[in-house]
Amino acid sequence: MDFPLTDAHCHIADGDLGNCADLAGMNICACSCYPGHWDRLDNFSDIPVKKAFGIHPGAQVAAGALPFGADSIGSALSGLVSRIPRADAVGEAGLDSRFFGRIPMGEQRKLFAAQAEMAADKNLPLIVHCVGAWGAALEVLRAERSRSGSLRFAVHAASCSAEMAAEFMKIGGYLSFGERELTSKRGIAALKAADLSRILTESDAADPSPEKILKILNMMAEFRPESASEIARAADANFKMLFN
Repeated sequence: MDFPLTDAHCHIADGDLGNCADLAGMNICACSCYPGHWDRLDNFSDIPVKKAFGIHPGAQVAAGALPFGADSIGSALSGLVSRIPRADAVGEAGLDSRFFGRIPMGEQRKLFAAQAEMAADKNLPLIVHCVGAWGAALEVLRAERSRSGSLRFAVHAASCSAEMAAEFMKIGGYLSFGERELTSKRGIAALKAADLSRILTESDAADPSPEKILKILNMMAEFRPESASEIARAADANFKMLFN
């Protein structure tokens, strides 16, 4: 193969990979977004990966994932701060409308904004999760960029509209796509609207593999003017820019 493979968002430390030899040479960002799982990624050393620690907007309702209650977010954020010296990114963090009935938008938004501020202040990229609240997520990111003057971020699972994709890129965001996004109308629209210099590839898997990324690249090439190899090279360069 004459082009690089990049997985900008996976959950490798939550999987049971055995031999990671097939992943050697890939640029990978592994996320751990539940405090009860942070140690798994902290201790992961099978292969070099960029490590992202965060608090997912659904962490308070994920079974067994969050060992504290709704009144202890400050403690959780303090725990996250302790991971920052060993972190390459913050996240995934964001907003998820599926949980608004149990975790109100206001509470999710405060948690998201706190992590965005942490990322900007520590000069780390932010990995953004969003389901059904794209406008509100954009507001949080705009506010942080205005406050700090600088915020690097990637929108994981970018299945927003083409118009929203353009707004994220205007404030310096990258857009990351996996197989799920490339089977939805909105995800395809976002991909078509994305600048090549802002595209990332991701598996979002606990068992990432070169085959998964190759499949995603070939799917992307069906909707873009570039070839799979051209997209792969751009995604690799974008990954390196995101992680500086």
